[in-house]
Amino acid sequence: MVEARKLTAAEMQLARTVYAASIPFDRVYLTNLDLGSAVTLAGMNGSTGEFDYTVNWKDGFGGVTTDRERRATLIHELCHVWQGENGVCRHSTWVNPSGHSCRAA
Repeated sequence: MVEARKLTAAEMQLARTVYAASIPFDRVYLTNLDLGSAVTLAGMNGSTGEFDYTVNWKDGFGGVTTDRERRATLIHELCHVWQGENGVCRHSTWVNPSGHSCRAA
């Protein structure tokens, strides 16, 4: 079963050491959806007109703030949120008009 949740206070504190207040932590969700690896997607929230971000992480959420590799993965995936919020990748479900994915390979 796919589970989803917002970032915990500890995860936000960790992320702020890198991103400060430059990403909308209140619009970031973690899921355990298996897309092959950790993948961050953006989707328009119809009620707010803003993009919400979902980090799909097949391994789930355990140890995100305590395990070095899992911390690095979270910080990496939040980079994609930062890119979306700062115009590095234009929003259109993370596919630009030429059809190429904005997600790093």
